[in-house]
Amino acid sequence: MWQQFVLVGELLLGGFLVNFVPYFMQDRTMFLHHYLPGVLFKFMVLAAVIDHVYSVLNYITQHNRLANQVSKFTFVAAVLVWCSAVYHQFHKYCVLNQGTTILTPDHLQKLQWRESWDFVYSL
Repeated sequence: MWQQFVLVGELLLGGFLVNFVPYFMQDRTMFLHHYLPGVLFKFMVLAAVIDHVYSVLNYITQHNRLANQVSKFTFVAAVLVWCSAVYHQFHKYCVLNQGTTILTPDHLQKLQWRESWDFVYSL
Protein backbone atom coordinates (compact mmCIF):
# COMPACT_ATOMS: atom_id res chain seq x y z
CA MET A 1 0.00 0.00 0.00
CA TRP A 2 2.81 2.44 0.91
CA GLN A 3 4.93 1.62 -2.15
CA GLN A 4 1.97 2.22 -4.46
CA PHE A 5 1.30 5.57 -2.77
CA VAL A 6 4.95 6.59 -3.12
CA LEU A 7 5.01 5.62 -6.80
CA VAL A 8 1.79 7.48 -7.57
CA GLY A 9 3.01 10.46 -5.56
CA GLU A 10 6.35 10.60 -7.36
CA LEU A 11 4.75 10.38 -10.80
CA LEU A 12 1.99 12.90 -10.18
CA LEU A 13 4.05 15.33 -8.12
CA GLY A 14 6.78 15.13 -10.76
CA GLY A 15 4.25 15.88 -13.48
CA PHE A 16 2.91 18.81 -11.46
CA LEU A 17 6.38 20.26 -10.94
CA VAL A 18 7.39 19.81 -14.59
CA ASN A 19 4.26 21.64 -15.74
CA PHE A 20 4.09 24.34 -13.07
CA VAL A 21 7.57 25.35 -11.90
CA PRO A 22 8.97 26.69 -15.22
CA TYR A 23 6.43 29.50 -15.21
CA PHE A 24 7.89 30.91 -11.99
CA MET A 25 11.06 31.79 -13.92
CA GLN A 26 9.15 34.25 -16.10
CA ASP A 27 8.67 37.92 -15.33
CA ARG A 28 5.49 38.30 -17.33
CA THR A 29 1.94 37.89 -16.11
CA MET A 30 0.68 34.32 -15.80
CA PHE A 31 -2.73 33.50 -17.22
CA LEU A 32 -5.07 30.55 -16.78
CA HIS A 33 -3.59 28.57 -19.67
CA HIS A 34 -0.26 28.56 -17.82
CA TYR A 35 -1.80 26.95 -14.73
CA LEU A 36 -4.13 24.35 -16.25
CA PRO A 37 -1.66 21.51 -17.04
CA GLY A 38 -0.25 21.69 -13.52
CA VAL A 39 -3.69 21.90 -11.95
CA LEU A 40 -4.70 18.60 -13.55
CA PHE A 41 -1.76 16.89 -11.85
CA LYS A 42 -2.59 18.67 -8.61
CA PHE A 43 -6.14 17.28 -8.68
CA MET A 44 -4.81 13.78 -9.32
CA VAL A 45 -2.36 14.10 -6.39
CA LEU A 46 -5.24 15.26 -4.19
CA ALA A 47 -7.35 12.25 -5.19
CA ALA A 48 -4.41 9.91 -4.50
CA VAL A 49 -3.85 11.42 -1.04
CA ILE A 50 -7.55 11.17 -0.14
CA ASP A 51 -7.61 7.55 -1.32
CA HIS A 52 -4.47 6.74 0.66
CA VAL A 53 -5.77 8.31 3.88
CA TYR A 54 -9.05 6.43 3.46
CA SER A 55 -7.16 3.15 2.95
CA VAL A 56 -4.94 3.76 5.98
CA LEU A 57 -7.96 4.53 8.16
CA ASN A 58 -9.62 1.35 6.93
CA TYR A 59 -6.46 -0.68 7.65
CA ILE A 60 -5.97 0.78 11.15
CA THR A 61 -9.56 0.20 12.25
CA GLN A 62 -10.26 -3.07 10.44
CA HIS A 63 -10.41 -5.10 13.66
CA ASN A 64 -13.00 -2.89 15.36
CA ARG A 65 -16.15 -2.60 13.27
CA LEU A 66 -17.61 0.38 15.15
CA ALA A 67 -14.35 2.34 14.98
CA ASN A 68 -14.10 1.47 11.29
CA GLN A 69 -17.57 2.81 10.53
CA VAL A 70 -17.08 5.93 12.66
CA SER A 71 -13.70 6.72 11.11
CA LYS A 72 -15.05 6.22 7.58
CA PHE A 73 -18.08 8.42 8.27
CA THR A 74 -15.94 11.12 9.89
CA PHE A 75 -13.44 11.10 7.04
CA VAL A 76 -16.12 11.25 4.34
CA ALA A 77 -17.90 14.04 6.24
CA ALA A 78 -14.63 16.00 6.53
CA VAL A 79 -13.94 15.60 2.80
CA LEU A 80 -17.49 16.74 1.98
CA VAL A 81 -17.18 19.79 4.24
CA TRP A 82 -13.86 20.63 2.61
CA CYS A 83 -15.34 20.20 -0.90
CA SER A 84 -18.27 22.44 -0.01
CA ALA A 85 -15.85 25.11 1.29
CA VAL A 86 -13.91 24.89 -1.98
CA TYR A 87 -17.15 25.24 -3.95
CA HIS A 88 -18.20 28.23 -1.86
CA GLN A 89 -14.90 30.01 -2.51
CA PHE A 90 -15.08 29.20 -6.21
CA HIS A 91 -18.62 30.55 -6.42
CA LYS A 92 -17.59 33.68 -4.53
CA TYR A 93 -14.57 34.44 -6.75
CA CYS A 94 -15.81 33.20 -10.14
CA VAL A 95 -17.18 36.68 -10.84
CA LEU A 96 -13.57 37.84 -11.23
CA ASN A 97 -12.73 35.57 -14.15
CA GLN A 98 -16.14 34.90 -15.69
CA GLY A 99 -17.67 38.36 -15.54
CA THR A 100 -21.15 37.14 -14.61
CA THR A 101 -22.11 40.29 -12.68
CA ILE A 102 -21.17 43.94 -12.64
CA LEU A 103 -18.70 44.52 -9.83
CA THR A 104 -18.78 47.69 -7.78
CA PRO A 105 -15.69 48.97 -5.95
CA ASP A 106 -17.29 47.93 -2.64
CA HIS A 107 -17.86 44.40 -3.91
CA LEU A 108 -14.26 44.17 -5.13
CA GLN A 109 -13.01 45.41 -1.79
CA LYS A 110 -14.97 42.66 -0.02
CA LEU A 111 -13.33 40.06 -2.27
CA GLN A 112 -9.85 41.28 -1.37
CA TRP A 113 -8.23 38.97 1.21
CA ARG A 114 -4.85 40.69 1.35
CA GLU A 115 -3.67 44.25 1.07
CA SER A 116 -1.13 43.13 -1.55
CA TRP A 117 -3.95 42.16 -3.93
CA ASP A 118 -4.27 45.08 -6.31
CA PHE A 119 -7.66 45.04 -8.01
CA VAL A 120 -7.90 47.66 -10.74
CA TYR A 121 -11.34 49.24 -10.92
CA SER A 122 -12.79 52.55 -11.93
CA LEU A 123 -15.72 54.43 -10.51
